[in-house]
Amino acid sequence: TGALTASLGARAAAALNAQTLKRLLGMFMMAVAPIVPLKAQILDAIGQRRSFMQQNEDESKQEDSWIRRSVSLLAIGSASGFLAGLFGVGGGAIVVPALALATEMDHKTMLGTSLLAMVPTAIAGLATHAKLGHLHTNVAFPLVIGTCLGAFLGGKLASDFIPEQPMKFGFGLLMIVLGGRTFLNSFR
Repeated sequence: TGALTASLGARAAAALNAQTLKRLLGMFMMAVAPIVPLKAQILDAIGQRRSFMQQNEDESKQEDSWIRRSVSLLAIGSASGFLAGLFGVGGGAIVVPALALATEMDHKTMLGTSLLAMVPTAIAGLATHAKLGHLHTNVAFPLVIGTCLGAFLGGKLASDFIPEQPMKFGFGLLMIVLGGRTFLNSFR
């Protein structure tokens, strides 16, 4: 679903000026920043601390749980696709916080799952932005090489050396810093 809605997000981005997009992205990043590190407290505060992926249910509840989980994941995919097309951001900023609230996955599994889920979304958003003339290939191709190298090394470092809790807090802190910087830069 994200691949379909990414095109809609890219078209929406074309209708907004760069300053508005930066402000919206900055506010979005700061708003979702606390979700991953404070998931338990957030769910407790809204009285929703339960898993969509409970495995100890009887047969009739399993079907209901599967439907609920599927609808929830389709909604996450649709929203992440639209926001990826709109802001040009991927799973880290959108899918990971949503998966934190909707599933019981550990942080490292959420990261890997979001990376996989964003591949078709990124392709769809890229195709739409390319058609709209919003692509600078001589900048993008070196970024692709650096991003692939960084993703490999970062994934290796995260899986082998960094415990989950510091990763969660680092994620939240990074989102606040980048979101705040993006928001403040929108006033220049």
